[in-house]
Amino acid sequence: MPLTHMPATLLRRIAAATYDGMLMIALWMAATFPLLTINNGEAISAGALWYPLYLASITGAFHIWFWTHGGQTLGMRAWRLWAVNQNGENLSTLHATRRYLVAVVSWFSLIGIVWCLFESRGRAAHDLISQSDIIHIPKNASR
Repeated sequence: MPLTHMPATLLRRIAAATYDGMLMIALWMAATFPLLTINNGEAISAGALWYPLYLASITGAFHIWFWTHGGQTLGMRAWRLWAVNQNGENLSTLHATRRYLVAVVSWFSLIGIVWCLFESRGRAAHDLISQSDIIHIPKNASR
């Protein structure tokens, strides 16, 4: 099925990311609780490299699972966005993993956001590099 829907606008992407960001904070807190219990309630040391990697792996697992199981995170569902491959189909695990890794760099370096403003169809840099897209489906349209 060829991709017929337009990529999501920058504003919708940011809104969905903000929604998912709030969910991620809650998930990180839940994932940190057992670590604090193991550590006798003491804070995890600021120099512990494994802890941010632990949180990044949880974040990756969250996004990859949702993208491969229906194509939407909870924030994307609220804003009617879908992660799809170039044929408009759900992402495979490999595709979703590639998208996540490239998107992390793209968002943190702000390249993805800036790229959306100049690309003819409003796609982010990580959309192009990962050969996937975030599309918006209007309320009365079908995917």
